[in-house]
Amino acid sequence: MKKTMAKKHQKKQDTFYYIFGRPIIGIAVVIANIFMIGSVCCYCPTDNSFNKTGDGIQNMFGMFGANTADFILSVFGLSLPMFLLAFFGWAKKLCSKQEITYKWFRFFVWLLGLLLTALCLDYANNLGG
Repeated sequence: MKKTMAKKHQKKQDTFYYIFGRPIIGIAVVIANIFMIGSVCCYCPTDNSFNKTGDGIQNMFGMFGANTADFILSVFGLSLPMFLLAFFGWAKKLCSKQEITYKWFRFFVWLLGLLLTALCLDYANNLGG
């Protein structure tokens, strides 16, 4: 029984997806993370975006970067480092061909924790002002 399970696991590791797909997806996640960090670092409150109208766009990544930064900062606020840190962790696991266990459970717990962190930080910010 254990031999057949080992063979199935070995066959799964030899597929095109595990050899090339997972590292490519991991690299794409890292590139998307770098784009999000760059968009947020170049964020200007006067940029045209979903929520605001302004004189123009000063974001280094143009309209797409301004919209991305506005959305990310509006949704996640000060909990942004948690948001990006999780994606770097997932990208590392994908590139090193490690299995991500309990994917959906981890995703929902991460999302819930992220939103609660943003809520708590916003509440603490309002208490001080």
